[in-house]
Amino acid sequence: MQRSKIFIHPSKFEGSGYVFAEALVNGMNIVSYNIGCAHRNPKWFIAQNEQEIINITINLLASKLDFSAVNPFPLTETVNRYASLYEMD
Repeated sequence: MQRSKIFIHPSKFEGSGYVFAEALVNGMNIVSYNIGCAHRNPKWFIAQNEQEIINITINLLASKLDFSAVNPFPLTETVNRYASLYEMD
């Protein structure tokens, strides 16, 4: 993943979504369906169908891409969510 620039996830199911977090932390741009922990942001493109995945990918390949790392799950936010889940906040 460290040498890739675009992560294309064509599956319509993803159980946990850790691959998405790994892609973002490695500076990749993502093209996927609205699955797992998907959420739109400047580096994550959510498609509605197969043709849209293709079109988004073609556009990304022709674009100047940002390869900066993104941490979608900061530790403090994760801890706060668990604390809230277990009513510890």
